[in-house]
Amino acid sequence: MVPLIFNHGREAYRRNSYLVIYMFYKNVMFTVAQFWFGFENAFSGQTLYEPFLYQGYNLVFTAFPIIWFSVYDLQYTKSEFLKNPSLYSIGLNNECFSTIAFFSMIFNAIMNGLVITFLCFFCEDGYVVPANAKNADFWFDGTMVYAATVLIVNLAILQKTNAHSAVSIFWFVGSVGSFWGYFYLENLFSLFPQLYEVFIPFSIRYETWLILGLSCWFTQF
Repeated sequence: MVPLIFNHGREAYRRNSYLVIYMFYKNVMFTVAQFWFGFENAFSGQTLYEPFLYQGYNLVFTAFPIIWFSVYDLQYTKSEFLKNPSLYSIGLNNECFSTIAFFSMIFNAIMNGLVITFLCFFCEDGYVVPANAKNADFWFDGTMVYAATVLIVNLAILQKTNAHSAVSIFWFVGSVGSFWGYFYLENLFSLFPQLYEVFIPFSIRYETWLILGLSCWFTQF
């Protein structure tokens, strides 16, 4: 019983430390892009994301992978913990929940937001939605920032996960896919004018996928 308690405590410390820091990380990255965008709009207060799509970020698009990680992820097997007591040193040395670990993650989020905003707003040509001749440049770019952020923060937890399984992959794919599903549903109704009839033009452009790929590459490696 005692070894099991020690194992649980060590893993609970590691998982919950990352949970707390990750929650700051993903929300800072989501909001700091609007700060960087402020240099483009003279800090006018213009929002970067469509209001209804905005609400799904913490509720659906980034919620479940971190929940699964925080409850079920195991860095080593129980037998490995019993054979190697030095694995417990992370708690004694405060390796997972230190000031350096916290601010390193925050700095990473700020720089990621800068990279994403630059790629999405300054590395592509403008585009006009053919159906209604509405210039969708701004909402294209804002939604691309949103899509890149969802991909990156979910990839971060996927990379951090040690005990991969069909469930962890399901939550990753489901979280990212739910963003595209929500986006598609809003695109169908004129009630959401910012994204009305934008999904297809957004999705078929090679620039969209190139920029999303570059955003993930530059922020993950």
